[in-house]
Amino acid sequence: MMAAIAATRFGLGARPGEIAAAQSDPRGFLIDQIRAEGAHQPQANPESSAQRLDEYRDYQMNKREAKADGEPKSDPVKDARKMLRDQTEGDFLARAQLGAATDAAFRERWTLFWANHFTVSATKQITAAVVGPFEQEAIRPHVFGRFEDVLVASSTHPAMLLYLDQAQSMGPGSRAALLLAPPPRYPARKGPGRQLVAGRGRR
Repeated sequence: MMAAIAATRFGLGARPGEIAAAQSDPRGFLIDQIRAEGAHQPQANPESSAQRLDEYRDYQMNKREAKADGEPKSDPVKDARKMLRDQTEGDFLARAQLGAATDAAFRERWTLFWANHFTVSATKQITAAVVGPFEQEAIRPHVFGRFEDVLVASSTHPAMLLYLDQAQSMGPGSRAALLLAPPPRYPARKGPGRQLVAGRGRR
């Protein structure tokens, strides 16, 4: 009974022979899947967030150029959209294939729990481009480490900053805020019949 629980409720559904492998020591069967270096990566050589964002910037430039030039013979915007869609689909397919083939289902289920907890949405096109790298860079390496590590890694990752619009945030005294601040408004000069009275506006 405990072996079945270890393989199903703590895993992704028992694979052939998995319950038998957990039979002698169900707890040890799960503990053996914990490793300091984190979870397996779905892709051997995944693109980084920096690479994906560079490609997205290229897509935006192509979009502006195509709009300025009229209808080109080959639509670079459609080509870029297809590239972004294929990237995202490839990320999810690789994750599904890992889940189907892994011999450490508890490790993968634990990873998916934290990926769902610190989640980003693909509803924004720019965020969709980095959903896969977000999980690979911020979640998977830290799932068996300190909570602080996965919290900091996920909340400071470009995907989370873009998803929550924090990439646009700035401190009131920051250089960006000072550059974008409106010019100061000077009080109007007082003239005849326009004396300022405290608390009552102009008279």
